[in-house]
Amino acid sequence: MAMLLILGRLLLVFVFAIAGVAKLSDRKGSRRALREFGLPESLTRPLGTLLPIGELATAALLAVPSTTIVGGGLALTFLVVFTVAIASTLTRGRSPDCHCFGQLHSSPVGWRTLVRNVALTVIAALVAFNVEARGAQQAVLPLVGSLVHGDAGRLLSTFALGLTVVQTFLTYHLLRQHGRLLIRLDNVESSLEDLGLVSDHSEFTSNGLPVGSAAPRFLGRLLSGGSTSLTELIGYGRPVLLVFSDVDCASCTSLLPELSRWSREYQQMFTVAVVSRGSVTANIRKFSGFDIPHVVLQNDREITTVYKMSATPSAIIIRRDGTIGSPAGMGPHGVEALVANLTHTVAEVVRRTSNQVSHAETPVGTAVPEFHLTDLDGHSFDSESLLGRPTLLIFWDPSCRFCREMLPGLKQWERRRPPPAPKLVLIATGTAEANRDMALNSTILLDPMFSIGTQFGVTGTPSAILLDRRGHVASTTVIGAAAVLALGAIEPVA
Repeated sequence: MAMLLILGRLLLVFVFAIAGVAKLSDRKGSRRALREFGLPESLTRPLGTLLPIGELATAALLAVPSTTIVGGGLALTFLVVFTVAIASTLTRGRSPDCHCFGQLHSSPVGWRTLVRNVALTVIAALVAFNVEARGAQQAVLPLVGSLVHGDAGRLLSTFALGLTVVQTFLTYHLLRQHGRLLIRLDNVESSLEDLGLVSDHSEFTSNGLPVGSAAPRFLGRLLSGGSTSLTELIGYGRPVLLVFSDVDCASCTSLLPELSRWSREYQQMFTVAVVSRGSVTANIRKFSGFDIPHVVLQNDREITTVYKMSATPSAIIIRRDGTIGSPAGMGPHGVEALVANLTHTVAEVVRRTSNQVSHAETPVGTAVPEFHLTDLDGHSFDSESLLGRPTLLIFWDPSCRFCREMLPGLKQWERRRPPPAPKLVLIATGTAEANRDMALNSTILLDPMFSIGTQFGVTGTPSAILLDRRGHVASTTVIGAAAVLALGAIEPVA
């Protein structure tokens, strides 16, 4: 039993020394781990430093025979707190990174972590409450037992403490040197890639779900307020570029200007949505100044996990039908490659569709194609509902900047519309909530997949066509805000 206690004490010395040194070498990661376990921001900074110092002090006390009981008590206290925190987190369905050994080993907590901590807690309890430990050690190691009571014992204790400090110092600097070496290797690899001397093998990896499989549905908080879901994102009728980010990821930060540009320039081609993690405050600070409307905050890694993404930044394309449309793009180069492929593909589809539409566009004088849609309140609406009065049919997207610029003119036209003016009907992509937020009084019909627009030969928004009272096409299809307003004799409002 005495030998087992000595081995247990040495194990605790090793665990607490390594944990303390590793956490000190990565204090930023330690603070992030404390934040993810639910501690307020005001406590994470001091505890991020005090915790590893306490662990090193515990290791030093356990290493000295005369302070074993005190060290065991501290180890027991730490382990009980850690175990309770892990158990509480797991029962709430969360699994943040434990960051137990800093950058040496960091993985999401699980029941295996809990079992490990319980085992260490039992060992610490045996060491802390073994009042006769010294006598037992004397029985096993009589020479050491005879020394611990005199000057030689104090000398041995001082030597052990000094040895622990030296070992800690050397380990700390070894970890720092290791980190600097990894950074230099990353910089060298990036420079070689930029010169075209090596290829980026991380662009497409085995991460992510198989192409063609159903994209997992999710619901998350929007950084701008409210919530969104995958159903809502694909409801805009365009592919979704789903980008996975992290508030502490430097490569993710470097990609933000491109994400903002893609959101503006390619909003008619695809929807950019960023899935991030970390506190709301930190994410607001990170995304401030960038025009990225769809930033989704996950509680921990729940969205990242179901999409099987192991690193950030990374991305996946989701088709309009809700299936996975690409392999995972890993790293900034991988994400940029995805966008290059996506823009090329969408542009080609639009070109082919435009060529087809030029021959399939509904001619002036023919009856409007039959359709059945619902309005924002769920009421049914079909093509026969357009009979009896001229109608200006506008094809609309509530997220389209050019559509939103038309809103003041449309609202003014609704208020001042003369009796001969045509009825205004919008066929819109997006959700009922997004279209209701526009506060228009005219009829808005939902066409999430833009299927009716395709029947009319429409390739973009805003577009419009004029129908006569018989429900026949009375004009060619016009595209662009100015042309739509002119077709309805609507005065633009700045």
